[in-house]
Amino acid sequence: MTFLLITTQMCMYFLTCIVLNTVSNLLFLSSVSFVIAMTAERYTAICHPMLYHAGLCGPRMAILVLPLIWLASLSVPTFFNTMLAIKMREIKWLIICDAQNLVSFDQFYTSIKSVMYGCFFMFSVLAVVFVYFQLTWISRRASNDSGASSRALMTVTLHAIHLVLLLSSLFYLPFMNWLKKLKVQNQMLLNLYFVMFFVVFVLPRFLSPLVYGLRDTKLRLQIKRHVLWTISSCIAVRQCQ
Repeated sequence: MTFLLITTQMCMYFLTCIVLNTVSNLLFLSSVSFVIAMTAERYTAICHPMLYHAGLCGPRMAILVLPLIWLASLSVPTFFNTMLAIKMREIKWLIICDAQNLVSFDQFYTSIKSVMYGCFFMFSVLAVVFVYFQLTWISRRASNDSGASSRALMTVTLHAIHLVLLLSSLFYLPFMNWLKKLKVQNQMLLNLYFVMFFVVFVLPRFLSPLVYGLRDTKLRLQIKRHVLWTISSCIAVRQCQ
């Protein structure tokens, strides 16, 4: 919702736009951080099973890690947007709430923010690639527990796809601005807004629950039962008609 408000270029007060931009950045950074945390959990489970079973990746650690991820994800956009709000505190009028407009207010803070985001995303990609090759090497060497290594490798592959979809959102606004320069019809442009929003922002959020949900045997059995019951009910209703 926050991203839709920002990208649809609605007119609002400057401070309101700053708050919405902060929330949007928080959700984006936390999503990438959660992917890295889940990848690290799979790496620890396969490459360092002693630490994993000792409770390093247990519920207690999750309770500690989750607030840290939210806090770290909140600190960066809050700092830069607060500095921008202080510098532009005299702005009281309505503006078009667009990420590109916020960039134009101060190039210095925007450049530093871009460098920090670039380093963070580069670290994220390198972490996933490192874990992928580590698990590939272990799965080739292991013979007695190759099934667990293969499943972990598949999970990390899905996390890599998840990360690529998340990082592709960085090209969302430049791509849409490029389409505007091509003078695409307004209705087609609006449709592309929502299609790209679903593919780039909504779909990645479904991947993690889907991956970890389908891995759970009890949940998988319940899904099969509900699907079979739904299919049988539809067939019975059609036969009665």
